[in-house]
Amino acid sequence: MAKPITAIRIRKDRAELLREKAMELTVQKKEYVKEADLVNFLIDEFINRINIDRDGLFVEEEKED
Repeated sequence: MAKPITAIRIRKDRAELLREKAMELTVQKKEYVKEADLVNFLIDEFINRINIDRDGLFVEEEKED
């Protein structure tokens, strides 16, 4: 079994978006927010909703109970 990844490469434009958002949230909270925090949050919140069809990847709508 392959080992899980611990690092990924991100396109430069996406890395800049992450940095900008982390800076924005850092200013709001007055506490340092790292880009890795944002990536981990996105994985935690959306991993179970990612799906694929013939058109490609998409995020399923959140189901209301």
